Amino acid sequence: MNTTIEYGPAAETAANFRYGVTICHRIFNLKKFQPIERIIAGANSPNQQLNRAAREVLLGMATEMAQILGQLRDTGAVVFVGEALLEPDDLHFAYRTNTQQFVAQLQGLVNTCARTLEALPGLAVSAAQPAPMEPPPPPPAQRVEIVGMPVRQTASEIVRDAHGNIVQSRQIENDLTTATEIP
Repeated sequence: MNTTIEYGPAAETAANFRYGVTICHRIFNLKKFQPIERIIAGANSPNQQLNRAAREVLLGMATEMAQILGQLRDTGAVVFVGEALLEPDDLHFAYRTNTQQFVAQLQGLVNTCARTLEALPGLAVSAAQPAPMEPPPPPPAQRVEIVGMPVRQTASEIVRDAHGNIVQSRQIENDLTTATEIP
């Protein structure tokens, strides 16, 4: 099995996004929104690297929130009244084109999540399990043909006690170089 390990900005972005998904699950399961404050502080940091990483975490969190709320809507567990729910594509577009719009969408999502958790106090979420992989097809059958075996000599020694029970045995096998060596 080949494993690909990615380094660099793309891999870091993916890791930050996944961390945002994890933060979203913690918010839903613990019913506490405090982790968002620390991430928003990072997104407002003058440190460009911290700022970018925190915004990527927020995007992952917001995307997962939108997906969870959409699933609740689609299954009929919750009926949302008012504006239509945001779709992940809307969030991604605002993230790339208009930071202020993304922040406004994030605030709306967090408020909707808070109201949803009040309405469904027993709600818990978990990470989606990857679809099970089908086993690979068996390799094609190969024909194996034994075209020759060396001549073998086997010598066995058995030692018995006075009652005829075997107390020791030894067997030695040797490949012979020619068939004429057999005694």
